[in-house]
Amino acid sequence: MRRRCLGFLLAVALLGGEGPAWGQAQAGQRVRLAWVRAATASECFEQPALEAKIVARLGHPAFAPAAATSIEGYAERVGAQWRATIVVRNADRVTRRELTSDAETCAALEAAVTLSVALVIDPDAPLSDPVAPAGQPVSPAAVPPPKLAPTKAANGLAPAEMRSAPSPRPAFFSSLSLRGTVASGLLPSTAAGADLAFSLSPSDWLTPTANALFLPEKMASDHRFAFGLTALGLGACVESPRRQWLRARICPGLWAGSLHSVVYALLPTQPGQRFWAAVSLAPALRLNLVPQGFLELGGELVVPLVRETFTVLGFTDPVFQERALSVRGFAGIGLDFP
Repeated sequence: MRRRCLGFLLAVALLGGEGPAWGQAQAGQRVRLAWVRAATASECFEQPALEAKIVARLGHPAFAPAAATSIEGYAERVGAQWRATIVVRNADRVTRRELTSDAETCAALEAAVTLSVALVIDPDAPLSDPVAPAGQPVSPAAVPPPKLAPTKAANGLAPAEMRSAPSPRPAFFSSLSLRGTVASGLLPSTAAGADLAFSLSPSDWLTPTANALFLPEKMASDHRFAFGLTALGLGACVESPRRQWLRARICPGLWAGSLHSVVYALLPTQPGQRFWAAVSLAPALRLNLVPQGFLELGGELVVPLVRETFTVLGFTDPVFQERALSVRGFAGIGLDFP
């Protein structure tokens, strides 16, 4: 019990002592609450349970979907440590706090999150748990007190840092990016084109992807011929956590499409497009500039599974054949949803 009291005193010192710099909510004011858990923190309470604990502590309704002030929270377990990120947003500021706990269960982190959010809503909220009618305190099992990381108040943040404060993300989300690309070895000469990439993530680290690639025609060394490429790709990326400012990912993939030729002279013996397929490996970096947007930079090694040879009757040297190993680079912008 003494260790629990010390934990709440520490929370008071770090949460309640900052007053308006952290909470900015007036007593009795309602807020919007968004609370999500990573797959690693499924043991922690869900949003309805968190709301019920906060309302019980405050003794009055505290939440409204259209409230001007929003409180967003994200819980996860990293290694042996429980972590929670709380972001408070209103019309003129964004503040952020991180809480951690080394306890075996999520109970200590839940208690700290409940107290933290309650003090944002009402700085005069009681610091101890509410008492049940039977006279027994309503509290989680005795666990070591959580560690509370220092807070950066909004008035101490640079404007760019305020705009880019990370938002809690749901465990399931998607992203869409538009990229320019430059490829070498896929066509007769270095070709510039476009690449559209879509990701749908069911977990924190594994991201299935789909791509659409377009490379317009490039002249062969024999200017009577030109070749272009259109393809669709499917893959799965392994990436670092999305709440980091810089995310690394590596994406193996499988491509299928058509290699199309244009004959400006002579008579083609087999007119039309040729089936094209390849496997690839693409490392990339994504830099978060705003909570929902990112810049992307990466490259890709491409190994064609089908290498069509284009020749002119009567000549032994081919007009064009893809390299056994091709490369391409890409850069673009994208958005995360929701």
